[in-house]
Amino acid sequence: MVVDTMTIFSQRRQWLTLVTLLIGLLIGLGFVSNRQWQVPLNLGLEEGINNDAPFVVGFNAGEQLPDRSARYRWSTLNAQLRFPHVPQRHYWLDLPQLTGNPASLIMGTSQFTSTAGRVLHVLLPADAAGKVAITVAQPVVSDDPRELGAAFSGGQLSSSGWAWPGLYPTLAWLFLLTTLGLSIIWLGGSSLEVGLAVGLTGLGIVAATWFAPLRASYAAPAVAQTTLYGLAALLLLGWALPPILQRLGLTISRDVLRWLILATVLVWSLKLGGRLLLEHMPGDIGFHRNRIHATNLGDLFRPSRHRGIDFPYPPVLYALLQPLTLTGISADWLLQLTAAACEALAIPVLFCLGLRTTGSSRGALVGAIMYGLVPAGFMTNAWSFDSHIFSQFVALLLATFMVWTWQHWHERRNWLWITLGLSTIALGHFGFYLNTGLMGGLLMLWLWWRGPRSQGWALFTSLVATQVIVWALYYSSFIGLFLQQGQSFAEGGMNAVNQREAVPRLQLLWDMIDLGFWRHYGLLPVLIAPFGWWLSRKHRGLQLVMGATFVVSLILAAFPIINGSTITTRWLMFSAWAIALATGIALDWLWQRTRWGRWPAILITSGCAIFGMIVWFAAMVYKIRPPEPF
Repeated sequence: MVVDTMTIFSQRRQWLTLVTLLIGLLIGLGFVSNRQWQVPLNLGLEEGINNDAPFVVGFNAGEQLPDRSARYRWSTLNAQLRFPHVPQRHYWLDLPQLTGNPASLIMGTSQFTSTAGRVLHVLLPADAAGKVAITVAQPVVSDDPRELGAAFSGGQLSSSGWAWPGLYPTLAWLFLLTTLGLSIIWLGGSSLEVGLAVGLTGLGIVAATWFAPLRASYAAPAVAQTTLYGLAALLLLGWALPPILQRLGLTISRDVLRWLILATVLVWSLKLGGRLLLEHMPGDIGFHRNRIHATNLGDLFRPSRHRGIDFPYPPVLYALLQPLTLTGISADWLLQLTAAACEALAIPVLFCLGLRTTGSSRGALVGAIMYGLVPAGFMTNAWSFDSHIFSQFVALLLATFMVWTWQHWHERRNWLWITLGLSTIALGHFGFYLNTGLMGGLLMLWLWWRGPRSQGWALFTSLVATQVIVWALYYSSFIGLFLQQGQSFAEGGMNAVNQREAVPRLQLLWDMIDLGFWRHYGLLPVLIAPFGWWLSRKHRGLQLVMGATFVVSLILAAFPIINGSTITTRWLMFSAWAIALATGIALDWLWQRTRWGRWPAILITSGCAIFGMIVWFAAMVYKIRPPEPF
């Protein structure tokens, strides 16, 4: 009876914490919504802080004056400025017109005329609902094939008067925080966890509304959708993950399970939700969309070009998604769903690998969270490297299976799964084909040397079978291309192949440290990972697969520096799982050995996660391009 009373009391505290924080959010939003602000529109600035992308409809691409003194955009004959879901009150709009024909600005029941060389300073009434229609009667006569109406530059929107917080954003934020709090309560979280998660998220919401009121308002639909997708993932994981772990023979506490589910849902929500924002960084989504359409037409053997070099672009991902396009779901949305799912599911996969091999649920959890939230994964999603993301996930599954079945590779079922994994990677991404092939070759040689040789022979036959399959099905179509590139390489090195000047070695080395180790991982995990790899020696299979992964990355990192080329096989992303798991093992060792060891572990993991989310929000909200993943 005491236990029941304490449980009810604990739940009451959690509910009280949640309700108190929701009330605090409403008070905070009411306060910041009435702040008098001035937001530059920066018409013509397409990328970067305070770009105009979410607020312009029916405008041509941004341009810059020859003296670089200002940026501007030409409107079409029917354009619009939009400020969706802002609080209902009056606003002052300053809109300079550089040139072009006279334009009519329609705002609710009001209408004004703008002419070239004039700065329009008008009141945007509350009944305009944040919309300004811009119409031009006649296009500018010129040789430009575009429809040119009026050219506008800069601009500013200023708040005026008192207002209630915007209804839609307020409901979206309340929905988000309520769902977050109830999820933690449902998973057995404490009032402290509810307070930290909901409180910090609420502070972020209030800060966003204070510093970026227009963007916080227009993000409301994406926030509501993301919360729904996150809730669906939470319910699915809560139902499916415990029996899966039990089936695998893995026992974890309720606290660890809660954090594992929440981390997976967070990664899923962030990497899918960011794509719902208006005018997010598109990356290569159009390229992959066209590849799916080409697959529909049977065009499977068209090469692609990477930094001056033509190379095969295998179609497994597109072939898997192609039947789903018949359901009416757009190719873009299928690609985004697949990328987010691969990134999210990698967290429980890596956790299971770490727990099985080390026996430490804490180290496995830290490694899994590190993998999901470091900047590297957000970079591949921002660039929409969808076939890369898919192949990286399959490579993680393959590495996990090889470690899991260590010393049993020769068994028929395991051999078939390894061969299938290698073949899927080879037919999914050319760079990962090279990476995994080299990793398999290194493992094979090591096992022939140090044993057990039966595993080496099993891996050898699997590698041979993989080559037969992928060359018979796909790569034989590119023999002529490979021979031509081989001849060019023999005559003048890699720079003769891509027909580019060699990049100075010191520049390449600095880029590897700065854009690679620092911008991908925050540097510290790369420095800590070797120690974690050394600690993993208790499980030989893990240490060998992880070690081979690191050696492949080192070899392929040295290759561009030697030949002065910028060609990359995504070697740094290939070792992401090993870096994350090794870091988790090392931080867990530190946690156990010293009194204050938990704080470096918490700070390093949190710091890398915050760094990753900053990279993601910069790309999705401000279209600031992160470095291209190595």
